[in-house]
Amino acid sequence: RKRSPKPSSMSSAKLAKLAADVRDALVAVLWRQWAAVGGGAGATAALAQVDPEALILGSLALDHVERRFWVVMRDWLREGSGLLSVQRMGNLSGRFDETVRQGLGRVAWVAVHDAKDARWRGLAKRVEPPGPEESKRRSAGVSLDQPAALVLRLRSAFGVGVKADVLSFLLGRREEAARIALITRATGYTQPSVFRALRELVAARFVLASRSPPAEYWVRTPRWRSFLGLKGQVPPWRYWTEVTAYSLRFLEWVESRPAQHASDYALGVLWRRQVEGDESVFALTGILPKREPLPDSADAQEWTRLHERLAAWLRAKA
Repeated sequence: RKRSPKPSSMSSAKLAKLAADVRDALVAVLWRQWAAVGGGAGATAALAQVDPEALILGSLALDHVERRFWVVMRDWLREGSGLLSVQRMGNLSGRFDETVRQGLGRVAWVAVHDAKDARWRGLAKRVEPPGPEESKRRSAGVSLDQPAALVLRLRSAFGVGVKADVLSFLLGRREEAARIALITRATGYTQPSVFRALRELVAARFVLASRSPPAEYWVRTPRWRSFLGLKGQVPPWRYWTEVTAYSLRFLEWVESRPAQHASDYALGVLWRRQVEGDESVFALTGILPKREPLPDSADAQEWTRLHERLAAWLRAKA
């Protein structure tokens, strides 16, 4: 005689609470990042580097939760669209869902019509012009004063493109070398363009490269700290695109779950499948310490603890 499945100790309410914790932590991260680049007041400015394209994409994804994101984003775009990479935005948008990609039409409309930035015409779509209330300015615009605004600051100095972003990434690693595959993934450009940028940066002695293959690249952080006038350490690079995109997929997965599930085991199996393909997010960010693998079981409690770590990491690492 077969036994009926035991009631799940991982209730739908607990899963929903975990998702709310991740969502609230991500919203707080985005507000801290907006504060660091001049787009929001009231939040403590971020300490880690702001990835501007990831900030836009994440804010678009969560503007149904935090309606003020679009208001602040529009104000900021009037002056800041010129410091965004249209190419990189398009490349990174593929890591987000269709709703976010459609939302880029609104961003492009503001960039073209409010900021007179013609680079965005290719992404612009037919969007209803905002009403008079939405057109009022509610922020001071772009700020490059905070250390976390390093990407935008280097783009302002060297131009929007691969070189500024590669430099920002390598500076954020604080002399820890990186191979071209990792640099390509982090910056979101094509590998050939990253290779060309690295070759020219090495020739200019801005970046150092190992002599033996596979080539690794790094920068001398103390020199750059002095050049940039930073009093403390260079703000670290946190892989915000990967973390934001994964967190949103997790939230979507929880929302799609039925109200009841048969057992912890059944939930654990589904949870393990949901994470497949995103394992490296946890290793890249340090959410999982080095050489600590992802849970290999279908134990829902283990997966719960992993995502509690994700929420804690978001709160601590912005």
